[in-house]
Amino acid sequence: MRRLEAGTACFETRAPFVIARGAKTHVDVVDVTLAEGAHRGRGEGTPIYYLGDTCAAALAALEAVRPAVEAGASRADLLDLMPAGAARNALDSALWDLEARASGMPVWQRLGLPRPRPMLTAFTISLGDPADMERQARAAASRAGADPSERPAVAVESPARLPGWFTYAGFQNLFVGHGWPTLLNLLGQQS
Repeated sequence: MRRLEAGTACFETRAPFVIARGAKTHVDVVDVTLAEGAHRGRGEGTPIYYLGDTCAAALAALEAVRPAVEAGASRADLLDLMPAGAARNALDSALWDLEARASGMPVWQRLGLPRPRPMLTAFTISLGDPADMERQARAAASRAGADPSERPAVAVESPARLPGWFTYAGFQNLFVGHGWPTLLNLLGQQS
């Protein structure tokens, strides 16, 4: 018999994470553990507040599907049982983990994929003083083991201070009437 355990966890950020819509000092996640026989699979999901998802709603959604999950519902069944969101993500991840542990085969092998390898990715530097943003971008590039002058980074206020770096601005996070004039002015300086 499969057993579902669900809860929440709160992780403090090292420093406030600041974007146009506000600052975050912690991240709340929904944590799911599935136990079946000698195996346990774990998964988590982060509710996206601006989409109306919350930890409380995710826990309620998990409780609603508990009977089906504990009776053996599959990942495919979840698509019909639950809407997309933190709860389904956590449960789906826990099912993948449980299956991998039970089979003794990592998820990537179960999917017939090549062994995972490090890959280039992107992340957001918190908004703030331009000099501090530059310091954060250089530190991030250094942690990645690369020459900071060759890594993509965010340079908003003074692109000339970071020659050769790629400048990115996230339009979706700017408030109309607040950030647009500044952004358009900066983009005009880049051409």
